[in-house]
Amino acid sequence: MVEVGSKNREGQVGLESDAVYFGETFDELDMPGALTESSEFEDCTFSGGHFSESQFVGCKFVECRFEGSDLSVARLKNSRFTDAKFSDCKLTGIDWTALSWSAVTLSAPFVFQTCDLSYSTFSGLKLIELIAQDCKIRDVDFTECDLTGSDFYRSDLLGSRFYRSIIEKCNFEESVNYVINPLDNSIAGSRFSHPEVMRLLEPFNIKVDGLD
Repeated sequence: MVEVGSKNREGQVGLESDAVYFGETFDELDMPGALTESSEFEDCTFSGGHFSESQFVGCKFVECRFEGSDLSVARLKNSRFTDAKFSDCKLTGIDWTALSWSAVTLSAPFVFQTCDLSYSTFSGLKLIELIAQDCKIRDVDFTECDLTGSDFYRSDLLGSRFYRSIIEKCNFEESVNYVINPLDNSIAGSRFSHPEVMRLLEPFNIKVDGLD
């Protein structure tokens, strides 16, 4: 384990640039607006951290966990995630397209559980088997994404945009407020729950007997 970092006012370890962290646990780091460049984090846990409007530039996160942390409007330019998990995190307003993406992506590099992803963009990304369960996913841009096999179980997708997207074999069971046009997106093999599934008929301007 490489021990690096600087103490903040409360005596906690901060994050340094050009550093390597392995197996570290960072509790309640208070670093809004901070800049961290070219650092590597492997098997690290970030718990209760405040990273709103922070910048992680050229950083690498491998098998890291973010729990109860605020990364709203964080900038992740040229950074890379591998097998990262976010739970109970605020991740609003993030441009995930700014990450460094491998030319060959076997599966989505992160998992979201009980997170707020609102006002973010994933436009044009290949996110095979993305997991975003019990999340608030409002006004998110999934235009031209490949979301094959993704799991949006029990998530709120109000105002999110799907256009020319591959949404095959996805799980939308108990999710709500989605608007997906079957004429503009590929949805073969996906699972939906009643009555929300009736939203798929809206583009056809038809009525179904027995339904209001």
